[in-house]
Amino acid sequence: MSTGKMKVLVVSGFLGAGKTTWIKMLIDHNPVRGKLALIENDFGEVNVDGALMEGEPLSLYELTAGCICCSLRGDFGDAVRAVAAAASPELLLIEPSGVAMASDVLSALKEPEEAGLCEVKGVVTLVDGEAAPMYIHNFGMFYKDQLKEADVVFVRSCPEGQESFLQKLLAEHAKKAEFFMKDWDEKEVSAWVKGFIGEGSVEEDQTFQYLGSVTADHEHEHEHEHDHEHEHDHDHEEEVLQQSIVTVDFPDESVESFKRKLRGLMVRYSLIRAKGIIRIGGKPVLLQGTPGSLLIKGTDKEPTGLVLIGSEKTEEAAGELSGASHG
Repeated sequence: MSTGKMKVLVVSGFLGAGKTTWIKMLIDHNPVRGKLALIENDFGEVNVDGALMEGEPLSLYELTAGCICCSLRGDFGDAVRAVAAAASPELLLIEPSGVAMASDVLSALKEPEEAGLCEVKGVVTLVDGEAAPMYIHNFGMFYKDQLKEADVVFVRSCPEGQESFLQKLLAEHAKKAEFFMKDWDEKEVSAWVKGFIGEGSVEEDQTFQYLGSVTADHEHEHEHEHDHEHEHDHDHEEEVLQQSIVTVDFPDESVESFKRKLRGLMVRYSLIRAKGIIRIGGKPVLLQGTPGSLLIKGTDKEPTGLVLIGSEKTEEAAGELSGASHG
């Protein structure tokens, strides 16, 4: 069994930055050789990332439909305690929503850390190099805060020849961070984490364990006081962005025709994220989309529906896309 405090690593990054992919890579090359656990706070009613983690050798606790710093602050502490009691991991990964403030996540971790449950080692911030300049401009307060708190920044999809420019842009806000400016390598990611947090004890293989979930109750009173360095007057994610759920089945579409349709909608309705597990032509596929990238590939996971995230016109985009479905 693992002994001592859980080591905690916060894996931050804006919507579509690749947090789930990065975590799955880390799982494949477990740097502590002990038990891993994940607390995940997804944006929206459908937790696609949780579905993708099924079958991985870790314990998973989901926090859904809320902002860690407020709606889920009390529940977040309960989640850390639940993970400590049920899984006793060597390393606990925290995957906040893409529009969570990293400083708020660290603030929410103070209580369980002071109670001796964990030791917060630091913050990893993941960046989509192609989208970063636009996101800094359009979503400054969230994006800049994730960079400000970063101990390391892993960049993927950096445009060729733009490495120096992009690192300088990011470093204006990530002043204490180490930078990796190339697409992620599994062994490199694991080696960095191992060096950063220290290697743990060797344990037996662990199988997937679902520890439960908490859904935020937005009606509760916010009686806690924030212990932040910044003024807590930011809008929360549900006020900044809108999300719509699209149906599961698109039996009359091909992958290519669906891609063309969705790309057009993302441009026309200023969508910044599309993700989900759906059926196209009767076959289940995983879909991951950002303004610069749209990936659709086969999967053996059960369909969850498709989540669209964007501006006030997101509902219109969902309605138009649903017109292609007869499911």
